[in-house]
Amino acid sequence: MNFNQRRDTWELEAQHRLPVGESHDVLYGASYRAYSDNYDGSFYVDVEPPSDTVSLYTAFLQDEITLVPDHLKLTVGTKLEQYDLSGLEVLPSARLAWMPDSRNTIWTAFSRAVRSPQRFNQDGLIVLGTQTLPNGLPAAAVLRGDSDYDSETLDAYELGYRVQVSDTVAFDLATFYNNYDDLESVEPNGAPFLTSFEGVPLIELPFRSDNLLEGETYGGELSIEYRPRDNWRLVGSYSLLNMDLRHTKGSQDQVFLPAEERTPKNQATLRSYLELPYNLEWD
Repeated sequence: MNFNQRRDTWELEAQHRLPVGESHDVLYGASYRAYSDNYDGSFYVDVEPPSDTVSLYTAFLQDEITLVPDHLKLTVGTKLEQYDLSGLEVLPSARLAWMPDSRNTIWTAFSRAVRSPQRFNQDGLIVLGTQTLPNGLPAAAVLRGDSDYDSETLDAYELGYRVQVSDTVAFDLATFYNNYDDLESVEPNGAPFLTSFEGVPLIELPFRSDNLLEGETYGGELSIEYRPRDNWRLVGSYSLLNMDLRHTKGSQDQVFLPAEERTPKNQATLRSYLELPYNLEWD
């Protein structure tokens, strides 16, 4: 399945911060990004046309509002994305943080994000597998891109609490609920048919890329930071992830749906960060 791909990215971005009065801190900007790619395809992986350039235009506006000085802060904003492969996306976000004192912070947030399609999702071809049929003819399961393939969307809700117990110990608790729509799926695309490759007869089992999965993830993470010394930090964390993916609109996907079973539900980490003399760090 080896193939060669070259991808070049050009980006131009400008942003400006504008304080308004004593309560508003406005940040706005825009960017342009161009992706140019070239695929050297094979029997197993190919893209048609083999080279193309797509553009992404972005504009954003964010306002950080101080509702109560040193205690209550609201950040709201939105981002607009115009992408050649998926059209216009509107991505709002909001975050509220309450600091009752210098050691405690309670926060909540909402944001929307998208995973934009790549050219491979719309113009690509992948041979998922091959076999020889009882009649002696070779057969190949072939996944083809679909020009109607759209962005995957995420609505994320978060709630968290941070407390600085002492100068050396801090706790962070973050919980989340994520709602996903239009997730990538692999769908049957009609009956098998006889074709040929380099003059050799071949039975193609056709599949197409689509957006017929949806689902939710929810859980949380608890982390503890301890500073035994000024130059040494220990950070331990435990996270819980529950995932529920589902078919929609008659989907028959059996490629991406099993990701639910392959994703770890419980994870724990312990990390050490040590600052050494002579500007060295050992993590």
